[in-house]
Amino acid sequence: MIVTCHQPHLLPWVPYLNRLAHSDMFIVLDDADYRKNYFQNRTRIVDGLMRTYWLTMPVKHVHLGTPISQVLVDTSSASLRISLNRLREAYKDHWDNEFLQSVFSILEKPPSNLLKINMLLFDLVLSELSIKKLEIIPISKIVKKTPREERILTALKEVGATRLIVGMGAMATAHNLPKWEEAGIELDYQSTQNIQDNCSLKFGKGISILHDIVTVGSANATKIVRNFWTPERLIQ
Repeated sequence: MIVTCHQPHLLPWVPYLNRLAHSDMFIVLDDADYRKNYFQNRTRIVDGLMRTYWLTMPVKHVHLGTPISQVLVDTSSASLRISLNRLREAYKDHWDNEFLQSVFSILEKPPSNLLKINMLLFDLVLSELSIKKLEIIPISKIVKKTPREERILTALKEVGATRLIVGMGAMATAHNLPKWEEAGIELDYQSTQNIQDNCSLKFGKGISILHDIVTVGSANATKIVRNFWTPERLIQ
């Protein structure tokens, strides 16, 4: 059982989705603390002039330590309308794209809960990239009263994980990974291997997969995601 774990991001970027493309299960860290001005409620898009912008789902006031699952969206905020207008303007040359239309429909009349929005968009992206065999489960449904520092390892044991794909972000340094290996979980460390010329990564960190799907098509976006990095065990 190959697993990856991550907080739910808004329309995530290529490296995030690459890990999922090589996994059997995605454990959504829905109990992680909301992080202000991060990718949980925003992502980056690129317009026809190659300028980058933030696409943001505004949230209501969040107290320190509030889990992502409890964060509410401020649908009355002017910044939501600004983001929708920015999305429409950035991809006006691709406005007939069905995926883009579906994304816009969700953002135009979003659920009140940020996690629900992220997961709705997430399902849409996975379908578009033909990542269909991935099992998705929130960590809150796997483990209950467990110390925070032990929750992920406990969840991995509960689901029978044999391998964990570790991304290039904070998890590689923020957790006691040797302890996880001692528990019998092999670790695959993601690294940059292949950035294609038409990939959104050329614009910098955090550009949404939406850009790839809309500008180069779903089939090419799928290749970009899958080929970004391949575990060594799968390289012939």
